[in-house]
Formats: sequence, C-alpha cells, structure tokens
Amino acid sequence: LRSALSRLESEGLVKPWHGHGVVVQDWRETGSLILMSWTGNARDISDLMMIRRTLAAEAVAKAAIHASSAQRQKLRDIAHQQDQTTNPNEFLTGDLAFIRTLVEASASLPLKLLFNTIAKISLANPKQFQEMLSDQAAARSSYRALISLVHAQKPKLARRAVLQVLREEDHAQLAKILR
Repeated sequence: LRSALSRLESEGLVKPWHGHGVVVQDWRETGSLILMSWTGNARDISDLMMIRRTLAAEAVAKAAIHASSAQRQKLRDIAHQQDQTTNPNEFLTGDLAFIRTLVEASASLPLKLLFNTIAKISLANPKQFQEMLSDQAAARSSYRALISLVHAQKPKLARRAVLQVLREEDHAQLAKILR
C-alpha cells in the first residue's frame, strides 16, 4: 500500500496531508506527462506525437551545433546495430538508444528530461510504439538521414527537415494505430 501511495504521489495524483490522510489531486492540474502511459485516446496520442516531433527537431538542430565526433560515431554505431536487428522489442530499445544519444548530443538538459519521460511512456506502451516502428526499413533510413543532418552542422535546415518528415510519418502512423 505504501509503495502504491508513493507511486501515486510521485505521479502527482495524491498528496499526503498529515493528520488527515491522503488527498486525491486533480490529475489535470498536478499530473505530469508520464500519465500518458495510461491513455489510449487518439487525440492524446496525436498530441504526444506532436511533442515527439518537436523534441526530435530541436534535438537534431542542437546536435548539429554541439555533437562531438564521439557522439556522431555512437549514432553511426547504433544505426549499424539497428541494421542487424529485426526483433520488435530489440528494435524499440535500439531506437530509444539512438534518440537518447541524439538528445545527449544536443547538450540540452530540458530536452534530456523530456526524452526520459517519453522513453518511459514508450516502454510502458511497447505495442503502440513498436507499431510506429513497424516499417524498420524506413526507420533505418531515417537514422542515416538524421546522422547526415547532424554532420552537416546546419541547425535551421535540420529543424525544418525533421519537422516536415515526421509530420508526414506521424499522420500515417496515427492512422495505423487508430485502425
């Protein structure tokens, strides 16, 4: 019971009130993005995809400025590992590793923290996110494109390109999920 209450408190859903017990909070006012782990609502998923697009675009733009040669090499290594992977669970794990490396290369703490939350949501809903990655060939191609954008060191171009491509991909993926 204590563990469950601690988890609800960490998610902003309850607040202990000494001498009075536990007060249930309005989740819309005190909850965090992690609550997306529990929704299946199409509009919510669409909104999360928009946040993911923005995160990716900013991460690539900032990585184009800040990525070290070691980080660029790590992106290439992960992309190569993804070329060898076909298992959906392993592919999701590799995808998250690629994005985590990209976000780390951005040198942006807020982007890192936002990514951590999105990664937790992804791992809590693996089937939905595996569905988004069902076209592994397209994902592999996107890794190579993202690496090229980071290597080009043109942040404005990187941001525009990522937003455009992901917007188109997300519409197709959302249609698949909603079937």
